[in-house]
Amino acid sequence: MKLLRSYWLLVGILMAHFGLAQDTIRIKEVEVEAKRELLELGSQRIDSIGLADPTNKDLGASLQKYSHAFVKSYGIGSMASVSLRGSGSSHTNLLWNGVQLNSNSHGTADLSLYPPFFTENLAVFYGQNSSQFGSGGLGGAVSMANQVSFNAKDQIEFQQKLGSFGYSSTAAKASFGNNKFRSISRLIYSRADNDFSYRDMSEIGFPEHSLQHADFEQKGLLQSIHYRLRADRRIDVHLWYMNTYRELPGMMAIRDLEEIQEDENLRAQVIFNQYFKGGKLVWNSSFVNDQLLYDNREQANSSASENLSLRNYLEGDYAFKDWNFKARMDLDWDRSIQSSLNGGEVERFRKAVYTNINKDFGRKWNLSLAARNEWIEDDYFFLPELKAAFEFSKNGEVWFIAGRNMKYPSLNDLYWASGGNSDLKAEESQNLELGHSLEIAISKRTSLELKNSVYYALIANFIQWVPSSNGYWSAENLKEVQSTGLESSIGFTYKGEKLSQRLTLNYNYNRSINLQKNHIADASVGKQLIYQPEHQYNLNSRTAVKQYYFDANLQFISARYIQSDNEDYLPYFSLVDFTLGRIIKMGADQLQLSFSVRNLLDEEYQAIQWRPMPGRNYMVTLNYKLK
Repeated sequence: MKLLRSYWLLVGILMAHFGLAQDTIRIKEVEVEAKRELLELGSQRIDSIGLADPTNKDLGASLQKYSHAFVKSYGIGSMASVSLRGSGSSHTNLLWNGVQLNSNSHGTADLSLYPPFFTENLAVFYGQNSSQFGSGGLGGAVSMANQVSFNAKDQIEFQQKLGSFGYSSTAAKASFGNNKFRSISRLIYSRADNDFSYRDMSEIGFPEHSLQHADFEQKGLLQSIHYRLRADRRIDVHLWYMNTYRELPGMMAIRDLEEIQEDENLRAQVIFNQYFKGGKLVWNSSFVNDQLLYDNREQANSSASENLSLRNYLEGDYAFKDWNFKARMDLDWDRSIQSSLNGGEVERFRKAVYTNINKDFGRKWNLSLAARNEWIEDDYFFLPELKAAFEFSKNGEVWFIAGRNMKYPSLNDLYWASGGNSDLKAEESQNLELGHSLEIAISKRTSLELKNSVYYALIANFIQWVPSSNGYWSAENLKEVQSTGLESSIGFTYKGEKLSQRLTLNYNYNRSINLQKNHIADASVGKQLIYQPEHQYNLNSRTAVKQYYFDANLQFISARYIQSDNEDYLPYFSLVDFTLGRIIKMGADQLQLSFSVRNLLDEEYQAIQWRPMPGRNYMVTLNYKLK
């Protein structure tokens, strides 16, 4: 009762701060199944250390530091979009428990709106590997998932962060229940002034200024209810609300803008799970409501938009001897309401059927054939896929993947009042991938993991907004883009009695070039796409000695061209972060304290041209778990 009272007291404090049925064996099977999904070929899972990294203020920072993803950020609290394998930001699907959260109006996902504290599992599915969740992920998909363990003890977790530039974040998580029912509540409140100093490269002499009009405030709630109806049947209900207010700072040459943006996001989800011998059946029904308010005080210009989505899928998985069968049916409805669209309101329906047949040949070979049939309005798409894997050792395998994918134009691309093009074709990609993975046990305490993939993708009907004869920009199918590259990961683990060490390196090389001329004087043919680095890597280290730990992270981003003819570019940059922490156990409870330094070397850089980024800054984090 004391713990329960503490829980409701904590909920009340945070709300005021805002201003506002299986047995034990079956549970283990569910956890193993979820883990297997995340470890499919061509995917990468962000571990618990990466998710708990106190220096990561949003999902974009987590992906940038612990995966092959390239995140294009406009600054702290500002929009952050992700690019996989040299594709555009609209070519990466963001998933929550298997449901897509990308905006139905512009097709992208703003990662700054998603705190890592709200997910237990974060994984990246690269290239063709994302097709099992739906079309559109020409570069891949980022998957967030919420999981439950009915055997877990009741727990309250409280987290407080204080950092430079007026940053503070208060978060809490409470989990209560028994072997049939479990409630998990998450709350967060974050704010920042973002008033850091920078040198203005647009002025003579590079004078120093402080960033203005960059306030950020975010609050959110995620409530999850899990109920076991009986031993083989479970229902999950999730309700997720986020409100994000931010001022949009100007570029270096234009500092006095007074623009604000407020995002309000409501997502509701009901998931029914039925388990049976050899398989399972999942039904997911989700509602998404995204509202955005923009206001330019200086120009007395404001706008509002609302995007509504209903997403439903039914998925079955059945294994029999050496065979595995998987099928999924999707039915989606989207509506966008904004004055900038023709008629002020548009909607569309999407239907899809996905089937997968998987066969083991002996103990070494595995072959998978899959196809997605998709209907959008009056258009039909057939997207086949082939996967083959060979296990050359107990802990090593090679794989080959070939398939097709497509990205249907966004509602803005089709129906924007000044520039939308209803005759646009879907972007279509042809994908090839060859990879291998190997785990080596060097000793009882030491292990090494290797994973490498080379890939090729050809994207036809690439959509681009270009100036038109009418005096405004319009959407056109202009480019054919070829993307080739290498993704390589190395992991080293040592576990001693008093000392443990974990090292991971993620490197990727990407060459994404335009193959098609838009006009006679087009100099972009054969050139790298803008804002796509050719080289990128991150190196992460954790050293733990008894109750103490030391985390270090190094990120390197090569030069990014800012013109399609590759004549001008932003120089490379490298960032170093470190965290020193201590874990104090007090009976069943746990207190964790840490001190972090971001951008240790005080690197001066721009992720987006003329957008200043902060120099060296600091953070203190307290995390308390009460059981």
